[in-house]
Amino acid sequence: MVKLSGEAFTDEADWGTVSVSLVHLAEEILSVHELGVQTTVVLGGGNYFRGRAAAAWGIGRTEGDTIGMLGTVMNALLLR
Repeated sequence: MVKLSGEAFTDEADWGTVSVSLVHLAEEILSVHELGVQTTVVLGGGNYFRGRAAAAWGIGRTEGDTIGMLGTVMNALLLR
């Protein structure tokens, strides 16, 4: 199992996705998979939304968690 923070998808800006980072991560995961190792990837979405910022914006915990999950889905679609 590999747990990737959403921040692994970006660069110094700490927001969004950088194609170089995405390609590097995908190549590393595929190289392990090609060795015959069963792999599972768990992704975060912090490169799009950090839950700790929600309260400062007047966003409740549940809504903030939902926004964070959307970032996770975005990363999963990009990595696939």
